[in-house]
Amino acid sequence: MAKLKIAVLGVGNIGTFHVREFINAGAEVVATLGSSRETAVASAEKLRSQFHVAPKAYSELDSLLGAEHLDAVSICTPSRMHYTQVKKCLEAGLHVLCEKPLVLNSYADNHGEANELVGLSEKQGKILTVNTQWPSVLDAIKNQTDLSKLKSFSMQMQPETLGVDMLTEALAHPNSMVVKLIPGGHAEEIKFEKHSKEDIGICFKYVKEDLKCDVHYKFIHKAERPRKVVFSFNGLEWRRELGENYQQRLVTDNMAIDIEDPFKVSIGRFVGAVEGKGHPLVGKKEVIENMVLQDSIVAAYLKQ
Repeated sequence: MAKLKIAVLGVGNIGTFHVREFINAGAEVVATLGSSRETAVASAEKLRSQFHVAPKAYSELDSLLGAEHLDAVSICTPSRMHYTQVKKCLEAGLHVLCEKPLVLNSYADNHGEANELVGLSEKQGKILTVNTQWPSVLDAIKNQTDLSKLKSFSMQMQPETLGVDMLTEALAHPNSMVVKLIPGGHAEEIKFEKHSKEDIGICFKYVKEDLKCDVHYKFIHKAERPRKVVFSFNGLEWRRELGENYQQRLVTDNMAIDIEDPFKVSIGRFVGAVEGKGHPLVGKKEVIENMVLQDSIVAAYLKQ
C-alpha cells in the first residue's frame, strides 16, 4: 500500500511534532505551509535536517492545494485561521486533522461554524477530527475505576497563554474527556473559583438525563515545557509523569501505568482511519459537543 501523502499547515511549533508523528505512523509529509516564503523555506530545511524528509514549501494554501496530490492535511496554524483552512481543505476533497480549537472566529460563538464544517466533511465523505489527545488514556484508567458511572471529573493543566486566550486554547482538552465520557450532555451552573489572567478555576455540572457529573478545571499559566497534567475520576487522581525519551505513565498514590504518548496515539489513529483501519480518536459528534461546551464556558467567563 502506498504511503499516505500529508501536508502540514504551520510547522513553526506544534506542527514540527505533527511531522514527526506522521512519519512514525508511516505517512509521507510531502508539503508544508508557512506564513511567508522565507519562513516556509526555512522550516522545510529544518525538517530535512531533523527528520530526513524533503517537503515542498508553500506560503499560499491555494497554491499548495492546486499543486500537490494529497490524501490529508494537518492544520497547526493560529486558531483564527482554522475555519477558512479546514473548509478549503475539505472542499478540495481531503481528510483533515486540526489542532484545537477547531474554530475560533469569535471568543464564544463558534459551534455554528464547527457544525458547518462537520456537515461539509459528511457531504464530502471525509474524516474531520481535532487533535485533543487525552481521551487516549481512558482505556488504561477504566480498569481501575468505573467510568460508566462518572460522578466527578477534574483536570489540571498549565497552558502557555493568559486570560480568555488560556480558555480558548486549553478548554478543548478537558472538554474532550467530558464529552467522550458523557455524550449528549450539557453544562449547567458554570462558576469561576479563580479568574486572574494566570490562574483560572472553573466548576460546573455536566448533565445528561438523570446523571449529574461535578466537573472542575484548573488552568495555571506556564510558559515553558514540560507542563503538568493531572486528572481525577470519581476522586481517584492520576498524574502524568515523563521519563527518559518522553516515555509517559499515569501515577496514583499506589500504582503506576505505562501509557503510549497520547499525541502519538491521536495522529496514529487519524492515519489509520484515513487508511480505512478504524476510527479517529475523536468523533465528529464529540467535535461539535466540545465546541458547544467551550462556547458556554467562555461566554460565562466574559460575563463576569
